[in-house]
Amino acid sequence: MTAWLWSRAWPRSRPMSPISKRACSTRRPPLSRRNRILRRPIASRPGLPTSAFPTCRWSGRPWMARSAPWRSRSPRNAAWYRRPRSIPAPLCPAMPRRATLTRSFAMARKLPPISALCWLPAMSSSRASRLHLEETTMTKRIWLAALAVAAGLGTTPVLAQDGAFFDDFDQLDQSRWYVSDGWNNGAHQNCTWSSDQVTATGGMLHVGFAPVPKGERQYRCGELQTRAAYGFGTYEARLKTPGGSGLNAAFFTYIGAQQGKPHDEIDFEILLRDTGKVDTTTFVNGISGDGETGSGQSHALPHKSDSDFVTFAFTWEPDELRFYIDGELVRTMTDKATIPSNPQRIFFSLWGTDTLTDWMGPFAAVDAPIAMDVDWVGFTPLGADCAFDASILCQANGDE
Repeated sequence: MTAWLWSRAWPRSRPMSPISKRACSTRRPPLSRRNRILRRPIASRPGLPTSAFPTCRWSGRPWMARSAPWRSRSPRNAAWYRRPRSIPAPLCPAMPRRATLTRSFAMARKLPPISALCWLPAMSSSRASRLHLEETTMTKRIWLAALAVAAGLGTTPVLAQDGAFFDDFDQLDQSRWYVSDGWNNGAHQNCTWSSDQVTATGGMLHVGFAPVPKGERQYRCGELQTRAAYGFGTYEARLKTPGGSGLNAAFFTYIGAQQGKPHDEIDFEILLRDTGKVDTTTFVNGISGDGETGSGQSHALPHKSDSDFVTFAFTWEPDELRFYIDGELVRTMTDKATIPSNPQRIFFSLWGTDTLTDWMGPFAAVDAPIAMDVDWVGFTPLGADCAFDASILCQANGDE
């Protein structure tokens, strides 16, 4: 009887330390069927381990906070009544001793794991109303974020798409281009990327290769890439290369693990042991569209790339990829398994190797600085009109 009277005199929602006799009493007043379910000892509810809750000092039964069946007119008790329910700290890894939750335990069973809903340390009763508002707002944000993630799992990523641009390299636009410096792409590369090998002078971009040691390599080489990634559209560049066995001059697009994406790539590569040909290749998720790494389809150039400038272009569509040399179509790819789908950055590079001799030929020592010269580069998004006079899109419009 004493325990029953004690339980009626104490607000049931107030967390106790030590735990109240009311919360642990084996004798309770009659409860409705609903309250018998909601106020059942937590350890008897499926999915919630007994070890996660403190044990009552008197009865040995797990403790739980209960909502008060009445409201006291006392301001202090009214504040306690509005206090958000408390859940034991073991359910909130790396959180303070207690963390607050606006939902009841019965509601929590219908929500995500409790550890995902443990947000703020318990606060004093005088701040209960403000805490309730803050946590209600946070609850909405968490649910909106969860819904956004769930929606994203079932949709196809949309290609990031920057607008058309044309760069004639009167100067190197640092806001558009990032220059590689201080590393190399692996043991196969006999040079270190160096910012001093990328310059823009006389209305021309120069991507160099020089016999000057840097880091662990005896040569320096140049590479630059756009800061933005571009999607479907037409990519074009006019360039001239040097010559030399064991060297690779490339105009290509790429995205990969460094950007947190699968390895997708579209290449024009001139192996400088034979400047009369160019290789075209694609990679989809790291697998070459031609069947194996380092392979490509070779195309004869109208003249050697070390004798005069050549214009290279490709038009990338969701279900087709077309390669052009000096405005002439030289290759069409229609197998979707060989066509990349991720937005990519535009690259220019000139590098050498001592090991990939089957592909690039034995390396011929370079005694003086050499460079690939790029006259201009342009990009036009898919479906856009001709953006500059030299574009193959303008030629196509003129033919019509």
